[in-house]
Amino acid sequence: MPSISHVALFEGKTIWHMWRKTSSVKDQFGDVHTRIMNKNYEAVPQLCFHTILIWTFGLSLYTCERFDKQFQLPWWELLLACAMAFFFTLPVEVIQATTNLQTGLSIITELVIGYIYPGRPLANVAFKTYGYISMHKALGFIEDFKLGHYMKIQPKSMFIVQLAGPIDLLITSATQVCCRLGVPGHVLIMMFSTMLQLPGKLLDHSECSQTTATNQE
Repeated sequence: MPSISHVALFEGKTIWHMWRKTSSVKDQFGDVHTRIMNKNYEAVPQLCFHTILIWTFGLSLYTCERFDKQFQLPWWELLLACAMAFFFTLPVEVIQATTNLQTGLSIITELVIGYIYPGRPLANVAFKTYGYISMHKALGFIEDFKLGHYMKIQPKSMFIVQLAGPIDLLITSATQVCCRLGVPGHVLIMMFSTMLQLPGKLLDHSECSQTTATNQE
């Protein structure tokens, strides 16, 4: 609450003014870095961000409602977690930009879901992931783009790299899971790596066999 009240009192008028008149304020407050970037590079289309938002939210909703609802998190709690992340991202980022200190939502999200659904550990972890981790990753994404902005890196290149990193990590994790379960997942992972043209850290047959044998013992 102190973060929200501070940002609302000291930065609220500026935020509202920039929200209402984005184009004119952008030209007024644009520094030399912004002018150079706008002159030499094209911005990432907003459609890309909207597509990722809709896609990830759909997958999150599917995960919570399917699989016999093992996540213990209903759809309306997912909406609440996303609303908390969306609401706190701007004030937390303003505080971090001015003080270099980040006021996270880790404990707040745990308290909220613990009060609503006591005795449900999976719901607690899932709600914290969607409410706090998503905001934390959004702040990290903004920080990376800000660093690339000052280093004059093309925004589209930064956007592609930001997507390639999690996908590569997902492929590596999926390979490990398939090998632990004894599933020949290296074929599927290799196909995905070829399609995405990513240097996935693939395990060969021997490594998968050794991992499976170890788990069976």
